Amino acid sequence: MIDFIAYHHMIAQCADSVFRSLVDDFGHECHWRIGPHWQPTGATAGVLLDHRGFQPFVRKGAGAYRFLFHMSHDVADVHIYREDNLRDMDIVFVPGTRHLHAARQALGPAQAIEVIGWPKYDQLRIQNQFESLRRQLDALPARRTVLYAASCPNNWEWRDLFPGLAQAGVNVVIKNHIVVDDDQPFPVGHEELYTESLRSINAMEVEARDLHGFVVAPRKLNICTLFPYVDVLISDGSSALLEFLPFGLSIETGRTWKKRPAADDFEPEAGRLSSEVLVLRTAALAALLSSPGELADLIQTRKSARHADRVIDLVPDRSSGHYAAKLIDAYLQAHGDESRDETCAHDR
Repeated sequence: MIDFIAYHHMIAQCADSVFRSLVDDFGHECHWRIGPHWQPTGATAGVLLDHRGFQPFVRKGAGAYRFLFHMSHDVADVHIYREDNLRDMDIVFVPGTRHLHAARQALGPAQAIEVIGWPKYDQLRIQNQFESLRRQLDALPARRTVLYAASCPNNWEWRDLFPGLAQAGVNVVIKNHIVVDDDQPFPVGHEELYTESLRSINAMEVEARDLHGFVVAPRKLNICTLFPYVDVLISDGSSALLEFLPFGLSIETGRTWKKRPAADDFEPEAGRLSSEVLVLRTAALAALLSSPGELADLIQTRKSARHADRVIDLVPDRSSGHYAAKLIDAYLQAHGDESRDETCAHDR
């Protein structure tokens, strides 16, 4: 039996195709363990997608897991290998060469590290449960489409951006984070931050629904399924900016988590990891949006440019999820695991 451990269901999306492949292609029994502070369940193996600080009981040893694998849920988080204690992992799975170098430097030459690409790309079709959204997207006017995905909605950045987006002659798709699952409490010590973020998200979506050409995507949606529909992704600092690079133009505003950003409150994250992410302060972004011709030229230039600074690698297999599942299955077989079964379950 293999446990997949994640803080909430949006984190789980990062390994959904791995989970499915282990069940469907390799016959393992797999369970989702969603939420912080999971205790060992008796499963032979665990796949940790969460930060170690939220899962202190996920470890190897007597009364815990015999095998343990790590898989990042955030493509921008190259610091996790240094900041989280991952030296007890049987394999650390990473999305690309940049993460491989960071993990190797932090964990040493003896640690098994495998580049698997990005399993979230394995499902780029909007699921049937979101059919109404797909109809809305198909009905949008034939013009450029911008996706806005805030990472720190408590900074209320959208109030500064919506007027320009509404007048830019583009379609706009709003995609927010779930913050936490519906039945989960906010992380201890961060209640005010999460409450303010949720208040901003609710207000943002109410306003967006009243604006012509704006579409609000469900918060539970895998954001990667929107990428084939859009030309530009704008965010204050989401790792989705790095995920979107193979599809179009990523623009980072560099706003941070502060509720009312000061003039110097400007800390690009994705732009530090890839030169392909265009970093623009609010005024420069407003100027770009006010000139649709300039925006169209920039989109075309970015699409035709040779992409050399991506942070996600392609893998030599039919999908990242299948490739990672094959590596996990091979490791378990080589080390005598007998956890195969024909069933799977989604547990909380």
